[in-house]
Amino acid sequence: MSFANFIKPQLNQKTDDQEWYLRAVTNALNNYMAELETKLSVPSQNVTGTTIVPGTPPVPTPIVGPIAYFIPTIQRFTFMEVKTAMWCGVGETSFINLFNLFGTKFALNFVNLQAAPVLEVAGIVTVPTATFAPMAIQLIATAKGIGAAMTPETFADLESQFLAQAIATIPPIPVPLVGAGIIPPGAFTGVATVSFATAAMG
Repeated sequence: MSFANFIKPQLNQKTDDQEWYLRAVTNALNNYMAELETKLSVPSQNVTGTTIVPGTPPVPTPIVGPIAYFIPTIQRFTFMEVKTAMWCGVGETSFINLFNLFGTKFALNFVNLQAAPVLEVAGIVTVPTATFAPMAIQLIATAKGIGAAMTPETFADLESQFLAQAIATIPPIPVPLVGAGIIPPGAFTGVATVSFATAAMG
């Protein structure tokens, strides 16, 4: 899973379209987001809590494990959003804008957390986006260090690497979960610890 996998086949186009790179970036970002949705829609987020199974006396049953997953809101990037971010008149700022745009869409996409069939709960996740701008700044600094040896493919690899790191370095997010246990049945209270440490890797 890599942004570079989607952008590289679209590089070095021979076209009169002066906005071809913006279109390529838009397509690649959307394909990358779709892959992240696929990965984060399967149980992978750790839950720790207790289901109180009715009885005399009630039986507290620990529920622990990577059973929570996201129901994405299917956020996508428009051409105009990418163009506005990147055509700001300052080359360095354009990639900071682009990373911030991605972070905003990422946070809007991964809000709803569920854990069926083990639990019937609805967790609301607030994803911080502070990691995206610093990673864009590191991208720019690394690219400057390479200098004249830079190729479009190398830059795509760097952009992909730092975008993945921006996601991976989002701090773990505790999310309260209250609802019903399904397996076993009963009242459930607990917390999910949302981590994106491996979501964009591999």
